[in-house]
Amino acid sequence: MLSFFQKRLPWLSLLLLFGSYVFIGRLLSTGTYSSEATWFLVLGSFAVALIYLHPLTDLNKLVKRWFSSDSVAFSAFVITAAAISFLLNWLKLFLPVVLILTTEGLARLDLQANQYSERQTFCLLVLITGLGLGCGWWLGKLA
Repeated sequence: MLSFFQKRLPWLSLLLLFGSYVFIGRLLSTGTYSSEATWFLVLGSFAVALIYLHPLTDLNKLVKRWFSSDSVAFSAFVITAAAISFLLNWLKLFLPVVLILTTEGLARLDLQANQYSERQTFCLLVLITGLGLGCGWWLGKLA
């Protein structure tokens, strides 16, 4: 087994994650959000790193069981359509959330492909999260 320093870091995906957190940090530092919302987003970003620690592996079983009934499938499609229309209506609000989720997922997959342990992956994601939010906050306060 390779040690932490012998493994290749996925620099591109980690830089994308850092850049997206810098964007979020700068967005939070503008002062348009309340302090409660700021803390919620900061703690939520750390929670995303924790959630990506154990990805959902039994999704196939869940989907097959959920869509076994026609009425459940129809209800799911109606709810999904309503959620998509809500997201499109509030795109400005949800775009940073989607940005964070996708870049965090990409970084998690790259780290997993390079055989980092779950603990190493979590520590790297939290480190990049903290650095990105801090740099974004600092850049926002400079401007």
